[in-house]
This record gives sequence, C-alpha cells and structure tokens, in this order.
Amino acid sequence: MKCFTEVSFFRRHQLSINLGPYAPRHESNHPNMNNAELAPIEIDPRDTQLLDRIGRLRVTAWETVFPKLRDELDCWLDPFEITARHWCVFDSGQIVAAARIGVHQQLEDVPNAEVYAGVFTEPLPAPIASINITHPNYRGRGISGKLDAVRIKAAEEMGCGCCVAFTTASRDARSNQLREIGFVDVAGVVVSAALDSTHTVPARVLLRIFENSKSGKQTV
Repeated sequence: MKCFTEVSFFRRHQLSINLGPYAPRHESNHPNMNNAELAPIEIDPRDTQLLDRIGRLRVTAWETVFPKLRDELDCWLDPFEITARHWCVFDSGQIVAAARIGVHQQLEDVPNAEVYAGVFTEPLPAPIASINITHPNYRGRGISGKLDAVRIKAAEEMGCGCCVAFTTASRDARSNQLREIGFVDVAGVVVSAALDSTHTVPARVLLRIFENSKSGKQTV
C-alpha cells in the first residue's frame, strides 16, 4: 500500500518552511479529546501524525466515489498540506471529519488545478481560497456546515477574493450545501482519483466571490 504524499517534503520543511502571509493559525496542537458538540478544531499541519490520520480518513471518504482507490494507497496527502489551514472534528479521540483551506495567488496553483482548467473566462480575484473536505463518518449531523462556516470565515479574514470548490455528481447534497452559503454553479467537469486517472466521474465546479473583492463581478 502506498501513501500519496511526499513524506520527505514534510520532514525537511516542517520546522523551517516559510508559510508566508497566510500562515496557518492553530488553536490546539494535540486536540485528542471528547467533543460532544462535534465542533471543528484547528490543528497544526506540522503534526505529521495528525496529517497521517487525515490522509487515511480521506481515502475512506473518497473510496465511496473511487472504489479502487484503496488498492493504490491507504493514505492520501499532498504537498499543499503544510501551507493550508486544517480543521478536524474529534469524537472520543478519533477524527470523524477533516477539512482544509488553502490560499493561492492564481488558479494554476490550487490543488487539483487541472479540474478548473478552461472553466473560467476571466482571471479570478486573488487571493483564491480552495476548500477540501472529508467526512465519511457521522454524516447527517451538521458537520459539513460547521466546517464550511469556519473556513469561509477564515478566507474572508485573510482577504481572499473568492473561493473555488468542486463536488462529484454523486453528492448533490454537498453541492446544495455550498449553494446555500453563496456558491454558484460554474460548469460540469470530469475528475479522476489519485493514482488512477483511468477512473473518472462527473463533477461540478462551484465558485463564491467575496464582498471584499475589488475585481468586480466574475464572468463564468
């Protein structure tokens, strides 16, 4: 089994990497606790043990969309982890949900940038926030909404001009959740799994422009 990450990247940079003006902020380094309210807690991405747990949770979540994913890897991480802000939901010491937000100066720098290629007719107002979420357990308990709320607030506080996301066609409920908090549909695309470009699924690209953007209305 393989872990889809550059492990040496984290080990070399976890103490010395320059995170720049959008450095993550952390409320707790080791939030291993009971959490009756299932509230998101920001974690430190330099904690490689927590990142490993998030990566394994990600595989569990996405194998419902890409059934062969676990045949290729059991931990899904990428080099964006160390510069992103991460939130986890814990219950009895277990991570039952995890989400992150990254900030980028151009669309070509966001995770899964190929998904957005050719989708937008004009440059997006920078900085651009990209969101990622995994929660295979405890669904239907409002966790997605809580994770969305803390990340949208963080994006606005960091002065982001917009936020991009994509959802697979099999998760209409997730698309509806994003529309309810101000995202709009942009286009239909096709996405593939990590390490398995032969298995593709239809997806939707969604966009939210923040009020603090000075670039005007985006044409899609």
